[in-house]
Amino acid sequence: MPAVSDVWNYIHKDYRQYKNNQSHKQSLCKFCIGKAVDSLVAQDNTALSEGQILQRQDSGEIEKIILDTVFSGSEEVRVFGIYEARILKGQPDFLWKDLSRCPHAST
Repeated sequence: MPAVSDVWNYIHKDYRQYKNNQSHKQSLCKFCIGKAVDSLVAQDNTALSEGQILQRQDSGEIEKIILDTVFSGSEEVRVFGIYEARILKGQPDFLWKDLSRCPHAST
């Protein structure tokens, strides 16, 4: 069995298949998800300071909501604040290319 690729340190992997591909799972860039979380945390902080909500959600809760929303939906791209979360094909060669094009990745 081949070694697990280091790319998975930067990717969220779902249990669902990518489109009709039986070999690869749906995946999301952790950098893009991090930016989406930051955007929603900022929205919560603004709503809290304006008295629109009584408490803000924990960033871990927000991340879980984003992952569940994107992975369970039928859209390939979802927008959170000003950031996109795009479903990726969970194949390491493709994921490295996706990461190299990600404007938020620090790799």
